[in-house]
Amino acid sequence: MDYSVDIMKAFDTLVRVNTNLYNRYILPHIGVVDSTDEVFSLDVKSYLILLHAAIEDYIEGISVFTSNAACELFKNEGKITLPLMFLFAKSKSFKDRVSDKKLSEELHDSPRDFMVSSLGDINANAVAGAIDNNGINVRYLNNLLQHCGINFDVSENDFISWKSLADYRGDYAHAVVFNHGKKPKATKLISPEDARDLGNDCIRFSEKIRDEALSSLGLN
Repeated sequence: MDYSVDIMKAFDTLVRVNTNLYNRYILPHIGVVDSTDEVFSLDVKSYLILLHAAIEDYIEGISVFTSNAACELFKNEGKITLPLMFLFAKSKSFKDRVSDKKLSEELHDSPRDFMVSSLGDINANAVAGAIDNNGINVRYLNNLLQHCGINFDVSENDFISWKSLADYRGDYAHAVVFNHGKKPKATKLISPEDARDLGNDCIRFSEKIRDEALSSLGLN
């Protein structure tokens, strides 16, 4: 059984979406941009907002697919992985198992049988995190990835673009009055070349997240 297939497909889908968005919104303006052109302004904003949405969907998928794989690896092969440990530690099943009340009772199921019976609860945590997610900044990455045993490095140069994309999306997608009173950071519209480079950086960082997810499962 190939436990990596969903994770790999998620990244391939993201790459394809970025290519389609770039071809539709950015490529027509490369080298011929008129910064006063309203179409240019709308196209760059559309590219950044839609790429942000695609990346948000991607990291949510990586979290859920990694959890699924971790549960299947344990159920089918008895393999314990970082995602399984992190998710189990957060689960209600684990907290109930080690509660003072439970410790005073006789336990009739083995640790392994208990783990297998808890996989539904464990996986539900990842699904709930994805459903409740609302962004791609560090706070959301920690909740979706670090808490699922997937590492990511904020010191990476590509993460600067990732963070910038989150800022652009927030400023372009919301008027100031609906932006919780915050002053927009992305007040200057970026060039199509800069938008292209920012997108490529974000895809590279997404690829590193894919590789870290596979590594956490021992699949690469």
